[in-house]
Amino acid sequence: MKRFLLRNTLLILCALAVSTARAATITSTYIGPIEGNWGDPANWSPPIVPNNGGGDTFAVRIANVFLTLDLDVAVNRITFAPGDSVIFGGDAPLLLCVDHDFSSLRTKVGTGGIPYFFADTKDVTGDLGDLADFSGTTLNSGYAYVVAASAGRTATLKFNGANIVKNNAGIQLAGAGTRVVDENGRDALEHFRHNLLGGYFDLEVGRDFMTEGSFVNEGEVVIFATDPDFISGDVTTTLTINGDYTGIGYPLDPITNKGVVSLLAAGPVGDARMVINGALTNYDSDTQTLHKTAFAWEAANGASATTRLLGGDKALDIVTSKASLILFGPNTGFRDSSGRNALRHLATSARLLIGDRNFTTAGSFTSTSRLSIFGGTQMIVRGDLSIQSGFLALWPKTGYAFAGEPGFPTDPAYLNANLLVRKAFDLPAASILRFHIFDTNTLATLTVRRTATIAGVLQMAVDDVSVISPSDSFTLLTAKQISGQFSNVASGGRVDAFVGFDVDNNPIGDPLGSFLVTYDNTTLVLSDFQPANNSSSSESRKPAVRRNWVDKRSSPDRGEE
Repeated sequence: MKRFLLRNTLLILCALAVSTARAATITSTYIGPIEGNWGDPANWSPPIVPNNGGGDTFAVRIANVFLTLDLDVAVNRITFAPGDSVIFGGDAPLLLCVDHDFSSLRTKVGTGGIPYFFADTKDVTGDLGDLADFSGTTLNSGYAYVVAASAGRTATLKFNGANIVKNNAGIQLAGAGTRVVDENGRDALEHFRHNLLGGYFDLEVGRDFMTEGSFVNEGEVVIFATDPDFISGDVTTTLTINGDYTGIGYPLDPITNKGVVSLLAAGPVGDARMVINGALTNYDSDTQTLHKTAFAWEAANGASATTRLLGGDKALDIVTSKASLILFGPNTGFRDSSGRNALRHLATSARLLIGDRNFTTAGSFTSTSRLSIFGGTQMIVRGDLSIQSGFLALWPKTGYAFAGEPGFPTDPAYLNANLLVRKAFDLPAASILRFHIFDTNTLATLTVRRTATIAGVLQMAVDDVSVISPSDSFTLLTAKQISGQFSNVASGGRVDAFVGFDVDNNPIGDPLGSFLVTYDNTTLVLSDFQPANNSSSSESRKPAVRRNWVDKRSSPDRGEE
């Protein structure tokens, strides 16, 4: 009997030894094409599809790839390795999980990695286990954690201990059925209150969000009523700040150069809304001054993109703006608690970009940094206009085409625009007047009913030299009287034209050619364009100005104009 028990015990121990010997942790490195599938063993070294089972577990490393998950996968570890990514300008790869679940016991996404979980026809869960990029209550890195769900579907991102109070990574939630939770299913964003400088927080297609209390934004917040890339539909999307809102940042500041909220509604149904139940702390109601912060609104096809302030000690009525404000399309901008346009008395502005809409001031207007008028715009200044610093730019390219956001109308990309000053116009020596030329039929012009006094710099940009000939003539400024002269070109002289200018107003690249500049008592005319020998067309050399909807590293108020 003892001999029988001993023999069976030895057999069991041998079986366990054999089983243990066969089990292994396999380090799998993706070696396949830039756009490949997880389920192809030829894409892996060793040539085994990483998926825990059969006693084996896997530690996975991926880099420089748009990798599609084509089966449900569970692994021991996944590392998004830094490298020269081809995806969205990041430095690590994208893992696209559509209608498949993914889990990893331990995960490192890194600064540029993009785990993308999309519930299209079935619910999806992406479980990142112990996430190395999360520490304490801060999500520290990740180019973008994207969670998307079609109508009626649920997409869930979870990781252990998830309680995001501060965010320094990218978080995109597209669709009402998207969630970020901890391992017990608790809402990981319940206490979210601070979007850090590297933070990108994006709500799309009906993914409403209400903060627990006051909210600070140093990075970028986006409210987008559509998602043309994956999810069909156009759904009103609302961010509610259940307390005060503070925006920290300004495009020209060397360090805190973000702090922007972008609201985008391509229409025709869904609106993009931000509601602040408390105060806008950047606004001083006693002086009616909006201090440094940044907002961008873009709406088309009957939709609206607005930020409404319900709290504060007085109604929002901005007379002086030291902020950066972008208004592309009608039905855009600030609204006070009664729903009125909070820019109705705006008289002094630091940075203001207007396109595809009309805008009328209550009286005289002073620009202290940047005033840009784009195609499809009629801006009327009911008094004097003074450009006290920076530049005034007039460009027939529409704001929609300039921003390049998906879903917005960009055909035609160029429309006439006019800035009408009912009294006097003043361009002192420290300021710039810049015109962009497209063709003779589509112009952005300045009309002054009284005297235009010029002493600053005239700058020229050309969008496509192939549609301009030496016989073309462009009347860009008309006034009852023009007084003074430009500091860089007298009447009868020539001015170089460039593809554009950088954020410091320096020309980009070599001159594309030059114009003859003629101005008399009433008009400023450009003619006799002579292309440079080094360029027949500017299109191939033109810097990209299109903002990628997931690219938190760019903004239409930073960079080439």
